[in-house]
Amino acid sequence: MSMICVFSTISDESIELVRKHPLLIMKWFCSEEEFTEFIEHEQSKLGFFEKLFTKKAKPLPDYSPTGNESIQYDIDKAWFGIYFLLTGTTGVGKPPLNFLIIGGQEVKGCDIGYEPGRMFTSMQVKEIDEALQAISREEFESRFDPAKMMEEDIYPNIWDRPKEESLEYISENFVGLKKYIHRTAEQNMGMIVGLS
Repeated sequence: MSMICVFSTISDESIELVRKHPLLIMKWFCSEEEFTEFIEHEQSKLGFFEKLFTKKAKPLPDYSPTGNESIQYDIDKAWFGIYFLLTGTTGVGKPPLNFLIIGGQEVKGCDIGYEPGRMFTSMQVKEIDEALQAISREEFESRFDPAKMMEEDIYPNIWDRPKEESLEYISENFVGLKKYIHRTAEQNMGMIVGLS
């Protein structure tokens, strides 16, 4: 199984809605039909006594992302390599450049693949964008050390391939991510980050 880092734009108003109704986050990552199946599956997990004695959950609001919401992007499996080159660590890096692994508000109770999604407000996206814009492609590439990345076991462990190939892979994903976040910031949108 591979872990791909996925992003979706979300308005600050919708962030508030998802905070109150965490299952709604799936509306940003699946079709209406898939969402309905997901909700039915979540409800089927309740046991007999839970169904009998648990307060009936409030129905979810009838909401779907619109406008600039739900514009998606992914950086494939390059996320941990990018994180390492941005923060210089496999541990907890400094904000705002640690956003690929930590930060934002975790949406508890609903995983987007491997973990709960994390939501960043439009203000936080602007801070991330400002930090990313300060790093040129050349500077980013100068941090690339394939031997160190293999030694540190940086996912997806492809850094021992020919340097041009692995450097191109990580650089292209970094440049694409930088553009995506810049557009998101310009549109005054927040974003969701998750591993799927």
